[in-house]
Amino acid sequence: MARSKYEDRVLPKLPVIARWCRAGLTNDEIAISLGIARSTFQAYINKYADLRAVVRDGKDIANSLVEESVFAMAVGYVKTIKKPMKIRKIEYDYEGKKISEEDVIKYVDEEHYVLPNVTSARFYLSNRDPAKWNDKLTVIAEVDSTVNIVIDDEMKEFMK
Repeated sequence: MARSKYEDRVLPKLPVIARWCRAGLTNDEIAISLGIARSTFQAYINKYADLRAVVRDGKDIANSLVEESVFAMAVGYVKTIKKPMKIRKIEYDYEGKKISEEDVIKYVDEEHYVLPNVTSARFYLSNRDPAKWNDKLTVIAEVDSTVNIVIDDEMKEFMK
């Protein structure tokens, strides 16, 4: 009995598919990488629970990373940067005479505060609590449902 495309092309690559999902690839990109049609890949997701779980879990991880990043950008954060410093290294002998002298590059941690980003804050709030942070205006107006039509004599002739 012939093996299906799922058994040949998808099942052996479940760990790779999980990495692709965590890296943010779309289902279209994954299908192309597997050499199958997008519709076939979607059918496999619907049919096979193991593939569905791998795709769901991988994308959940990617989404969580993006959510954390957007939140950090919205409220500000501290970023540690390795900064190079030039240090002069001098060696002396036991009598106090200079033996050698050289410049050495040493890296030290320096913390920088990244200010909150207003656009990220608006995006986060409008998606997190749309009822409170909505940019759309709601206009409530009363509409008179009666319509008066006046037909003059010339129109009556036309309508015959």
